Amino acid sequence: MTNQSSDSEIFYLEERIKELELRTQIRNNFEEELFKNSFPTEKELAYHKELLGEPQPPFSTIKPKIRRGDPWSLKIPCVIGTVYTGHAYIDLQSPINIMSHAYYNIIKENPFQARRDPYQPYRFCNFVGRAKNMHIFIGCFVYVVDFMILEDLGSIIDSGLSEVVLGKPFAQTSKLTYDKSLGLIRFAQKDNEVVFRMPKEQKN
Repeated sequence: MTNQSSDSEIFYLEERIKELELRTQIRNNFEEELFKNSFPTEKELAYHKELLGEPQPPFSTIKPKIRRGDPWSLKIPCVIGTVYTGHAYIDLQSPINIMSHAYYNIIKENPFQARRDPYQPYRFCNFVGRAKNMHIFIGCFVYVVDFMILEDLGSIIDSGLSEVVLGKPFAQTSKLTYDKSLGLIRFAQKDNEVVFRMPKEQKN
């Protein structure tokens, strides 16, 4: 009886240890996934270092990458979520899709709150959070991509142009191709495609 009792206790302890190890692994995986989806990666930070820093005041002398009147600014009309956007701009080099805090809060029923800088609690951090699986409608096509939500887009786009910048993740999902010589942007889905013609720079 004593041996059977001790054997059953050992078996119970081994099973209990396995269960605890499994729970710990699940929790670690969850925290890792949560962290990965909540904060910028090193690659994103390196490309948009100033963009993900403090919001730029309106009087600062910034030089946005996307400027008004630039013939090479790729802009398209589309619907993001439930909101029509006449000019969503495409940055073919950006490793992320970017959306302003205000624009995101118009689309979603559960808006993001402004995020305080942990090192300077009296100031807001430009990086607000990530939005996953947002739908973008172009013509009769729909694409699902993730966005990084920023308090201010002044470091990457000219003031008043747009609240959305589409980067490489969108280009890959939509199979975007850009023909500079013809000034054409194509979006593909199976055997169909949507084509936009970009304005060309006029020569004097």
